[in-house]
Amino acid sequence: MRPRPYDSGADPAPGADDDGSGTAGVMAAAECLRRLLDDGGTPTRSIRFVLFNAEEQALTGSKFSARAAAAAGDRIAGVFQMDMIAGRQRASAPTVEIHSGSSVAGPVATASDALGGRVARTVPLIDPAVTVQQVTGDADPAVGRSDHAGFHERGWAAVAVSEDLFSTPDGEPGNGTRQYRTPGDTLHDEDHSPDCAATVARSVTATALTLADL
Repeated sequence: MRPRPYDSGADPAPGADDDGSGTAGVMAAAECLRRLLDDGGTPTRSIRFVLFNAEEQALTGSKFSARAAAAAGDRIAGVFQMDMIAGRQRASAPTVEIHSGSSVAGPVATASDALGGRVARTVPLIDPAVTVQQVTGDADPAVGRSDHAGFHERGWAAVAVSEDLFSTPDGEPGNGTRQYRTPGDTLHDEDHSPDCAATVARSVTATALTLADL
């Protein structure tokens, strides 16, 4: 039990999982695309690799990016966000969460569910041992809480893919890191799993690249 609430101005926050792991996943995806292009691959859609700041401050960075894209008249086929992908408690079953629930009803929700379905079908091709939890609709605890939400608000399909962070509807706790938002979120955290991060990053990358016809 911590003696006082976390103080963002004074306390260390290494952030190896939240969200150093997602950041590393984005960089690895960019490297993968670079190699495909060097080998002569030609995507039919533009692919952007974006790192957002200030998620904890009302999703400031991602909402700014979504507004700018809308103002520029961009047409976005899908947004794949990796948020906390390296947490897995030892001896637990490997599990990946795919969040497509949206506070915006209608076509956005339907398209986001379809995008999440693409990822869900890809995960077992990358690692057959992984269980997929695809969370949609009002049951999704990530609705409005992560960087995909601002894109829903602008009418674009978006999903957040993560480690097994949230409890199930029947109360079964997730098996992700227990050092969420603490100074213990380091590479030495016993729950830090590079294998878990690699599975998520490979699954998201493969899905995004196939959406671009690569």
